[in-house]
Amino acid sequence: MKKKLFPLILLTGIFCLTGCGKEEQERKALNVFEEPSAMQEWKENLPASDEKVQSERICGLSVEKDGEEVFTVSYAPKEYKASFAWWEFTAPYTPQTTVNTETLFSLLGQLDDMELSGTETVKTPEEVGISDSDTYITIVLSGDEEKTDADSILRLRIGDSDGSGHVYAFDKESETVGLLPETTVNALLTVDPYDYILKIPVLPDITTVSDVEVEKNGELYTMSLKDGVYVMDSREVDKEEYNEAYQNLLGILITGEVPERETPDTEEEPILSVRFFRNTDEASDIEVVYYPYDEDHALISINGVSSFLADPEEVEKVCGEFFD
Repeated sequence: MKKKLFPLILLTGIFCLTGCGKEEQERKALNVFEEPSAMQEWKENLPASDEKVQSERICGLSVEKDGEEVFTVSYAPKEYKASFAWWEFTAPYTPQTTVNTETLFSLLGQLDDMELSGTETVKTPEEVGISDSDTYITIVLSGDEEKTDADSILRLRIGDSDGSGHVYAFDKESETVGLLPETTVNALLTVDPYDYILKIPVLPDITTVSDVEVEKNGELYTMSLKDGVYVMDSREVDKEEYNEAYQNLLGILITGEVPERETPDTEEEPILSVRFFRNTDEASDIEVVYYPYDEDHALISINGVSSFLADPEEVEKVCGEFFD
């Protein structure tokens, strides 16, 4: 933060960190790890569903198109996350990307009462384009609307259109070919994952973060929250001041996606780096790095994965709050 907000000289509580200079402070070691995919476990272990889909009971949705997993979300409550963040991505984004539940629930609502119909008409997978298909729709259902536990799974291999408003699909468990509404299938196969994210790079709950490191050009600014004591830049502050600074770090918005199949350059000097260190072993630490990209965008790297872009002016604005 600027010195006018956080004076360098206080009457009490002055102390130096290692070397007494920001640029000389020792960086903490990050503990970054991938969290297990609930969807993969469900695909392997859940019994097949034999009932109509009820959107309120959906706790997982995955779309695989031509062999590529293009959209996977699952309901995965975790103690270190706020309840609004219990839905999470595993494709094409990472679980650090926050799901926009408003748009997601709208999509799930389109699946209400979906079931495999027309199964009394005998068709073989070869006849309706299923045998050569690598396109799947997977829906995981819980036993109740509270989504207490995943209960069953509907995994359908998608084939050709029947020309009358339906698409052929194959339920492997029942070895049955049937029909699904073409509009519903098309909505899933053309889903744009970007429409289903909150446009905020990361949202680690402040109560799960013990330390924060903010770095620009080798200069380090530190924050910590331990045992109810709020410390910023080596001085104790009140809760309100700390929370405001923390929110500023989360305030850089996502403005776009990195073009598909582009490999971004992360060899340049970062504009800004922010590292969030967790106070629980259940949650991965998070490193968010903003790199130069082009005149209108900065590249966002989250734990080494670069999917999104930001406004470089917004990044520089946040830099200005912490560094001269």
